[in-house]
Amino acid sequence: MVLLRSARFIHTVVTGIPKLIKEQVIPRHVAALQGPLLRYIHVLRPIPGFELSTNEEGIRLEKVEKQEANKDKRLRLIHESKTRPPLIVLLPWLMSKPKHIKKFSNYYLGHGFDVLSVRTTPGQTLWPVKGSQLVAADLVSFLELNPQYDQLLIHGFSVGGYIWGEVLVRLTELGISRGSPSPTPYEALAARIRGCIWDSACEFTELPRGVAKALFPNQNMLQNALESYAKYHMKVFHEKATQHHIRASQLFHSAAIRSPALLLFSKSDPIGTAKANIALHKEWTDFGIKVYTKCWEKSAHVAHYLNHPHEYIAEVTSFLQSINLIPGEEKNKTKMKVTNV
Repeated sequence: MVLLRSARFIHTVVTGIPKLIKEQVIPRHVAALQGPLLRYIHVLRPIPGFELSTNEEGIRLEKVEKQEANKDKRLRLIHESKTRPPLIVLLPWLMSKPKHIKKFSNYYLGHGFDVLSVRTTPGQTLWPVKGSQLVAADLVSFLELNPQYDQLLIHGFSVGGYIWGEVLVRLTELGISRGSPSPTPYEALAARIRGCIWDSACEFTELPRGVAKALFPNQNMLQNALESYAKYHMKVFHEKATQHHIRASQLFHSAAIRSPALLLFSKSDPIGTAKANIALHKEWTDFGIKVYTKCWEKSAHVAHYLNHPHEYIAEVTSFLQSINLIPGEEKNKTKMKVTNV
């Protein structure tokens, strides 16, 4: 009975999370303390959950009236130049804080890239039809509406792999609804993606544990209660939720967009397990994809940078050099300093 009541309470909390999400604005006095690099960063927030950071001033959002509901206008950017630097799409882990993602953004901004961070809440993940699938659809729209970004890199953490799977589902649906255009939505996007980095990628079967640890990282009793509820949720709501998780996972594994990939994982991670990542490496290699891996003996879920900062940056830099997104001998002075933040 106690577990049932706990599950009902947790269900109420989780389903209400999307309503609590508000667009964040960085106060000027706070931005002034963020270091010399960020003083020249321009941040655009077209819709809740989407944040675009750039080093250049010649980019802005299209003006939209408050009462206007056309989301495409909110996602379309106005560029003064015809070309843009490479765009990094960050797909953070659940409940990650801006300070956690900031160090990754700074690294890419330091190399002159634009950075798009796309956040997802636990509630959106548990209810994909009205949650994560809408996020994926918005991401696809953003990429289609801004073709100036002709060099893309995807850097996903944990559940970010699932969100990318939903992006692939969306591309499939668009291909069917549009008939047989040339190129297809898949082909058009694949031509722009230079590579993918997956940090602590996990199977959808580990979603209950991942959601529980994200919401209650230091409370074992609540973790166990939420994990039990999430497993119950996936069994009871198969048609409304779980079948969509399975479909997204299938497309993620099928590597429909076959760009080079870097897998970062550890033997001690119980969520993004080494076994699952090694199996993923074999699957993608069999498809002919060039896959790089880095496996640490001991490192917590999505904490590989925190535990091994120098090695992490070295692996990412080497990967970017291998796909020609940065030169072999990068001497950019604004590169991120390696710190355990």
